[in-house]
Amino acid sequence: MSFGSPAADYVENKLDLNRFLIRNNPATFFLRMDNNNFAKEGIFQDDILIVDRSLPPQPGKWIITESENGFQLSRYQKPFSTQKLFWGRVTSVIRKF
Repeated sequence: MSFGSPAADYVENKLDLNRFLIRNNPATFFLRMDNNNFAKEGIFQDDILIVDRSLPPQPGKWIITESENGFQLSRYQKPFSTQKLFWGRVTSVIRKF
């Protein structure tokens, strides 16, 4: 004879990180931070940035730009530098402890 768990009434569906973190799968990319330049902002080396290329830039939001030096993280502000190409908007950051 066995008894069910007393917590069985509180079991929720499994957390699907794809559904939770990704809005537009074909337009979503993952980039790993390679420095600690944004540690004061809470983004650290080896954090994974989730970037949605289908979202437009918005003032104050984190964005990824592309230049001849590669990808760069910054906060979007107007006017936007014409020397940088908007690549996508950061929607989430994943950090492993």
